[in-house]
Parts: sequence; structure tokens; C-alpha cells
Amino acid sequence: MRVIGQAEVALGKMCKRANTRYTHGSLLAEKGVIQNWVAESRMEIDSARLMVLHAAWKIETAGLHAAREEISMIKYAVAEV
Repeated sequence: MRVIGQAEVALGKMCKRANTRYTHGSLLAEKGVIQNWVAESRMEIDSARLMVLHAAWKIETAGLHAAREEISMIKYAVAEV
């Protein structure tokens, strides 16, 4: 969850920068490519967060041993985000 928090901060900084930086006569936030990057980042962060929450739920309900697969997936997925 700490890495997801860092990703949230980075996304916030990216959005702030896009809304304040002018290039080629318009804001970066008005560029379709930048909007796509922000949307993809939001989806990746939310997906990782949901995976972590699901693993936590599985640990609580079925135990640590039963959640080993989910924990392994999180370690990879969150690092990619």
C-alpha cells in the first residue's frame, strides 16, 4: 500500500504539471496523449489497490497460506505500477 500511495502522489504531481505547463500554444492537459497517460495511470493504480484489498480480505478469511498466490501477484503488479 505504501507504493500505491507513492503512485498517487506521482499522479497528483503529473496532473498538476499538465494543468500548469503550456507547450505549442496550449496546456499539456489539453493534449490527448497526456489525457491518455493520466487515465492509464489512474486505472493501473486502482487495479493494484483492488488487488491488495482482495489479498487482505483473503488473508483474513482463508488464512495466509491460502492467499499466497494473490500475494505473489501483488508483488509483481504493484512494482509494475
